[in-house]
Amino acid sequence: MFLVILSVLLRRLTFLYIWLLTDWTKVFETWYWPFLGWFFMPLTCLAYIAGILKNGQITGFWAFLMAFAIVGDIVKNIVEINLLE
Repeated sequence: MFLVILSVLLRRLTFLYIWLLTDWTKVFETWYWPFLGWFFMPLTCLAYIAGILKNGQITGFWAFLMAFAIVGDIVKNIVEINLLE
């Protein structure tokens, strides 16, 4: 439960923790996708890692979760940009 709350509140910190201290990022074939995900779409990368590790592919519920994460990251980025203006 703690990790869920942490990922919602501090998703970049959670993604960095996963990237540095676990082998869960083995789902990515290269280093640059998680690196770019950390900057631009951390929630989407977390959803992708969860979907691949639990299901082996992104289908059904995991596809819904990925779509929700993409929308969440886009909305969060738009809000952050508007706050800077």
